[in-house]
Amino acid sequence: MQVQSIQLYTMPKSLRLRDCDLQSVNCDEVNSGVDVSNDIRSIYSKGMTSVAFGNSGKVLTCFEKEIAEQPDVLGRLIRKYFVQPHRIDMNLNINKEEAKNLRKIHIFASGSSKNASEMAQGFMEQMTGIPVFVHSASEAMDNMKPLNPKEDLAIFVSQSGGTADTYATLEMAKKAGLKTFAITNNPDSKIAKAVDSHISLEAGEEKAVAATKTVTSSILSLMLIGLNLGQTRETLSKTDIDNMHGYFNKLPSAIEYMLQRDYDVKKAADIISKADNIYYYAKGNNVGSAKEGALKLTETTGKRVIADASGEALHGTFASIKPEDVVLQIVGLDNEKIALQNAEEIFRKRHVKNPILMMPLGTDRNFHYEGGIDPVYVEYPHVYGDYDAVTPIMATIKFQQITNEVTKKLGIDPDNGGGFLTKFRQNISM
Repeated sequence: MQVQSIQLYTMPKSLRLRDCDLQSVNCDEVNSGVDVSNDIRSIYSKGMTSVAFGNSGKVLTCFEKEIAEQPDVLGRLIRKYFVQPHRIDMNLNINKEEAKNLRKIHIFASGSSKNASEMAQGFMEQMTGIPVFVHSASEAMDNMKPLNPKEDLAIFVSQSGGTADTYATLEMAKKAGLKTFAITNNPDSKIAKAVDSHISLEAGEEKAVAATKTVTSSILSLMLIGLNLGQTRETLSKTDIDNMHGYFNKLPSAIEYMLQRDYDVKKAADIISKADNIYYYAKGNNVGSAKEGALKLTETTGKRVIADASGEALHGTFASIKPEDVVLQIVGLDNEKIALQNAEEIFRKRHVKNPILMMPLGTDRNFHYEGGIDPVYVEYPHVYGDYDAVTPIMATIKFQQITNEVTKKLGIDPDNGGGFLTKFRQNISM
């Protein structure tokens, strides 16, 4: 695949909107369309005239606000841990001998946190040379697999830091004598206080039912843990660390660039909003992105969305696809050929009239299949060479944009999950 290099767009100062501060928006008032353009210092001041919700200069929902905050949230994490040249500084409370003795990493999480863990899984394995296993906390709580305290590390991901089944699993791991890490958005939570080492997402309050910035900051935090462990285990050189620092530094600007582009989002959302059944397919680490995208759309609109690995879909879920259903395939730089082959087979055999391809920006749009039906293209920037490790973050945010646009077309308030899950979430800490 030939991928064009891109220059991340910066709007001339003369064309920028007035400065505003999304952090200052009171989400109890946003549904009235509060104009935030008189506030100061936000992503708008960086030239973003179209941030997931158009160019009106108004934040209409907390969901939109929290989508738009992600470049700043992820940028803070990157700056926090890359302070010195040639190294990443995270206090994980694990020495070189303990790190080198590790043979398995187990991650326990639920919901969006589990999806985030699956998206970071492959990157962590590549950086550390250690197999990483992602477990549903609720299932592990009932059937904890044998763990070796001398060779296994347990990581617990919980946005609130109070997820009941995740905490129960943590207690079992501690009784087994394992070294434990936690990633939460609340450093004072019971999970954060119970582990050997805690990483704070520092994403700020998240009021919308559908998690956004805590998901992407969880993905990034897990990736940074992978880098830190690789550094301690000496599986990564100083040059490797510098290279990864350079790639991660591009991430906030790439997200800003992507959030300015909404014409492809609007096209996809128009199709999805009219469909009764939607299928999100992917390969590799992006299967977690597909699951997260499906979760966002379901919990905000109540629509039926199936997410699956595209290869596995050919053994099952694709049989239920009807021609009028929407099928979206994520295509990554490292799996383009097989992902397009899977998509072509699904589109052709199920006579899909509404295909969507989510692909890296600048790739060739030469995909056609019988019947003369061309797919709608949804594009994301790439920032990591031929193997785009951060594609799951980009795809996850692209799905957030699509979900936001679908809720607008359907007249649904995304902040309370369209009323579908709010009453259930009141008693559950995610």
